[in-house]
Amino acid sequence: MDILPYKGPGDERQRRRLARLNRRCIQRWVRSVLAIVIGIPLLGILGIFAIASFLSWDPSWTNSSVESSMATGDKLVAALEQYHRLHGRYPPQLQEMVPEEIPSVDKPTAGDGTWEYGSPDVSAFDLIFASSRSMDSCEISSNNPHWLKFSVKPF
Repeated sequence: MDILPYKGPGDERQRRRLARLNRRCIQRWVRSVLAIVIGIPLLGILGIFAIASFLSWDPSWTNSSVESSMATGDKLVAALEQYHRLHGRYPPQLQEMVPEEIPSVDKPTAGDGTWEYGSPDVSAFDLIFASSRSMDSCEISSNNPHWLKFSVKPF
């Protein structure tokens, strides 16, 4: 049975008008459902990216702290080169240069605050400071006397 029984030509216009309203209502409902079905998961995914980016952010890794750490590293490199000239090899540990070549081994201000030093053989060295939180690092070596910056972003 029809909701509005057909009674004549005047009722036809009203019936078409109600049919249009029903179509609009259904279209709005479909749009709302699609917005919810697509929008909520999309917001969730964006939220996951935002949280992952925040968790990988290291507040100690700023341009000024990286520059300061590089300047401290340059002093260490000069001491390493002086040690190499005097002893014909690089030291196995940075502390071996104290106090003859350098008064103390200052920590880097950027990242984890530690130097990663290695002298795989007596004729070369690698000096690195890094942030384990943001996966950023800077490196200098006897083979490449310029600082290299590395950055691994999660997204």
